[in-house]
Amino acid sequence: MMKVLEWIKTNPFFIVAGLLAIVSVLLGDFSWVYINFQLLVTLFGLMLVLGLFSASGGLNYASFRLLAWANNSRVLIQALILLSFLASFLLSNDVAVLTLLPLYLNVLYYLPKFNGQVLGAVLIVLAANLGGVFFPFSNPQNLLIYQTFQPSFLDFITWTGPLMLVGLILLGLASFKVDKLAISKQKQTATVSWSLAAYASLGMLLMVLAIFGVLNVYWTAGAIGLAVFIFGRKYLLQVDYMLLLTFACFFIIVGNLSQIIWLRELLSTYASQLSISYWASLLLSQIFSNVPTTILLLPFSQDYPALLLGVNIGGLGTLLASMANLLGFNIVRSFVSMDTRAYLRTFLKVNFSFLIILAVFFYGGLCLLLS
Repeated sequence: MMKVLEWIKTNPFFIVAGLLAIVSVLLGDFSWVYINFQLLVTLFGLMLVLGLFSASGGLNYASFRLLAWANNSRVLIQALILLSFLASFLLSNDVAVLTLLPLYLNVLYYLPKFNGQVLGAVLIVLAANLGGVFFPFSNPQNLLIYQTFQPSFLDFITWTGPLMLVGLILLGLASFKVDKLAISKQKQTATVSWSLAAYASLGMLLMVLAIFGVLNVYWTAGAIGLAVFIFGRKYLLQVDYMLLLTFACFFIIVGNLSQIIWLRELLSTYASQLSISYWASLLLSQIFSNVPTTILLLPFSQDYPALLLGVNIGGLGTLLASMANLLGFNIVRSFVSMDTRAYLRTFLKVNFSFLIILAVFFYGGLCLLLS
């Protein structure tokens, strides 16, 4: 009984999402089409190769190099924020969080007196969300909108560029709130399994090629998974399967919502309006996450900039607002010295501050430019 209660306590989002998915299926139906398998398989492959890299000791090695480079904790966090921001341009916000947040948490082992660890983690996740708004291929919601409306590349980044730049300015200002602690330059050594690190690097390269469409993502992730199963199946246990199932449940919920006749009529009538498309996408993202929200509203929106800005800004706010947020929370929760409640409080405070500022500012810009 205690193990069941502990499991429930450890997986609250999956339990809630699972129950809602079951209710939606009972009231509607079940279809595999509702689930974005490409996104889930991509995340599986990335979690697997990053787990291999962590097991190789590569995180320790990278942590020592960062500590040797930085003069103080604030400079270190600012560098990681910028890396997270820039990495999400090309590799998506999810990949940036999966890659850089474990590195940051590993660095904290060697900064026991650093008081800004919670804020640092929050800003790294926030940076991934804000950097990932820029290119059409930077995140799934952008790609869905770009493929549906087919604007020119220049027109697309004309809308996302200002959001990216304003987000970077806000991040820069927020980073000065990070505790400034001198870093000791004591020489550190790390034991690294270079062969395992090489396999992990090769796996990451293959997954990046799959993300860009050079390779088939299903075959790529499947080949990596098969290789790991044959040569080191224990590493398969490092994948967060509950998180993948949580997002599968969200896709099922949204898929059934999109089939409700009165809801479709409501969306068809009102979601084409600029203001409603913008605010509905922003607010629904807080509940269903921005990728499922995009799938729900995409058939009914006519002004793609309103939907585009709404779901990207809507990725800030709650833990459910974007996949990167939940990934970040699950990574932080596994870090024993991090106060999860303190992280959640700081996360919500900072995210909603950014959300309100960006939502109001860009709504004004939308009304001015599209009126």
